[in-house]
Amino acid sequence: MNAPLEPDSWPAALDSGGFEPEEPRNSPRAPFALLLAVEACSHAAMAMTQVTLPWFVLTQSNDATLMGLVMLVLFAPAFVGSWIGGVWIDRYGAPRISMLSELISAATMTLLAALAIGAQLSTPLLVVLLLVLALVDPAGFIAREALTPVLARLARLPLARANALREGTTQITRVAAPLLAGTIITTVGMTSAWVAIAVAAVGAAVFNGTLLWQRAWRALKASGAAVLRD
Repeated sequence: MNAPLEPDSWPAALDSGGFEPEEPRNSPRAPFALLLAVEACSHAAMAMTQVTLPWFVLTQSNDATLMGLVMLVLFAPAFVGSWIGGVWIDRYGAPRISMLSELISAATMTLLAALAIGAQLSTPLLVVLLLVLALVDPAGFIAREALTPVLARLARLPLARANALREGTTQITRVAAPLLAGTIITTVGMTSAWVAIAVAAVGAAVFNGTLLWQRAWRALKASGAAVLRD
């Protein structure tokens, strides 16, 4: 494993390892902007699910107890996912875990939406899908948190400002997404809410993949920062 890059040597690494001699077309701030986009889409998908899912279960089963149990399954295992996520990040690196988390979340939420729309979502299958989400979503959050100082340095942003931007994006999304989900359900219908959830989850995966293809990001990875280990 390469040694961590000393702070004073970061600008030189950004101008060398991985960049072509000509001026790069992508701004060094693009990866951090993409991180915020991933943050917004990922939290939007989960926040809309937390509104749409109990509404869906209650309307389909008319069983408030089942609705409560479903939400318990979604939230209770999250601490296990957080612990496992930290172990995975230490072993495989934050970029890889972030990407895997978003891909699995996108696939799971898309499948959940498709089954719900097609009236094929049984309770056992719902529990399995929610357990997957509860385990992988916290890992993605921790991975993005680990990447924030690295991408802030790449974007030449003070860490305090970068953290404020990321936290602000998260909080705004957590407030706006449930309102959006409720509005969609009451004005357009449950099907449209599920579609919106799937679109947000896929968007998070796409933005995350785009982040990893940024030339500035690849240059930073080539410089040997420890959190970016392969």
